Amino acid sequence: MKRPLDSLAMRMAVAVAATLLIAQCANVALIVGERRLSFALAQHSAAIGQFVQRAEALHHGGSAAPLVVNDQGQLQFFDVGKLSAVARFPDGDQPRQFQRVLDRRLRSAGLEAAADRAAARTYVVNSTQMSRVVTQSGMVLGELGLGAALREAPGANDKAQFQLTVISAPLPDGRWLNSVLRTPQIAHELGGRVLAGTALLLTAAIAVTLWLAWLISRPLRSLAHACEDLRVGREVAPIPEEGPSDVRHMIAAFNALNDGRARLIDLQRRMIGAIGHDLRTPLTTLRLRAEMIEDPENRDRTIAVVEEAQSTIDAVLSFVREGVAPEQTRKVDLPALVDALCADYRDLGQDVVFESEEAKLAVFIRSAQISRALRNLIENALKYGQRARVRLRVLREDVVVEIDDDGAGVPDPQQEAVFEPFVRLEDSRNRETGGLGLGLAIARTIARSHGGEITLKNRPEGGARAMLRMPLTAVE
Repeated sequence: MKRPLDSLAMRMAVAVAATLLIAQCANVALIVGERRLSFALAQHSAAIGQFVQRAEALHHGGSAAPLVVNDQGQLQFFDVGKLSAVARFPDGDQPRQFQRVLDRRLRSAGLEAAADRAAARTYVVNSTQMSRVVTQSGMVLGELGLGAALREAPGANDKAQFQLTVISAPLPDGRWLNSVLRTPQIAHELGGRVLAGTALLLTAAIAVTLWLAWLISRPLRSLAHACEDLRVGREVAPIPEEGPSDVRHMIAAFNALNDGRARLIDLQRRMIGAIGHDLRTPLTTLRLRAEMIEDPENRDRTIAVVEEAQSTIDAVLSFVREGVAPEQTRKVDLPALVDALCADYRDLGQDVVFESEEAKLAVFIRSAQISRALRNLIENALKYGQRARVRLRVLREDVVVEIDDDGAGVPDPQQEAVFEPFVRLEDSRNRETGGLGLGLAIARTIARSHGGEITLKNRPEGGARAMLRMPLTAVE
């Protein structure tokens, strides 16, 4: 059974899709990371500026009232206390880039002492958790009005995710300037857009790959069909040379091979005809001369020798001819063909029985050759097993014709050897009892020319079974 990934087109599409997906995932990771960093720095730059301004004002004796900055969802709260808010809630992530910018801004403002001890931590929380972080950081929500600000801030709900950045820096009088910055969690929309773009890119790439693979595999499919036709004995026309250069070269080589095979078969056919004609002429002359021998005993012996030579030559030429026979394949109802053969033997008084699992089965074969192969097998069964039971059935991807007999069977070591030309199980040289040993060889040659095979084995209940098997690829 053909599997989904067996085709060239599907394998190419999967390979391209996998490659693009891996590359796109790496690209998405880099883009999202870079955008996160850029977005965070852009958002935090103003917040750091506000923090440094208040630190500078307090350093010179000014005041720092709580301030809420609302800019596109960004909130920042300030408080001056005895302790560092970062020290009270130290388990957040340390934003290294943020810390470096804060340190540089404080030093630029002349606050080196504050820069040495300034610290920042980040947390990802929802609206409910934000109140806890602010409270634990030392900021009193009620006094500063931060609770209401958090509840009424744009996007504030229990499911929304935000990033809180807690900043602390020491003042000259020993107190600490603390700040909490709330910014929306970033890159969610960016990730969705990138994923949508990735899906569109993969869809387009797979579609183009399937189309290209189909164009590439089309001449390969034609080549495969031609090889299958050649295997089952059909005539094959030259295949158009299409596709990439490698495929065109392959098809050109096949066409050259097929053309050479056709010319060789034609040469063999002509040679067989010439040999048959050249041998029959002197044999006919010998037969005429033998008729003129006056001694009846010598005349009969000479004529018998000439007839035996003629019969042997006819059998050998017939064996060779089966491999180069000019007969064309045609659609035949195989059960009807086998039934007719068995009926012919029954008309002659032979014990031949036929049964078929298929009422009709149209196959493309050379019917005269298949008929001869079956006759050879049936005659062997009648000669060595007294009767023949013929059965036709479909077995997986093959059509099978079995011929059973009730003879002594064939010794295991010789079950393959009997298909060789001139090999006989009967040791005598009597043509009436053993023949020339070409019947099974001719039958196997015919079967193989149809892409099939003939095998021989012994049955457990006694007797032998000859099995002719042909592929169902020849079946319509």
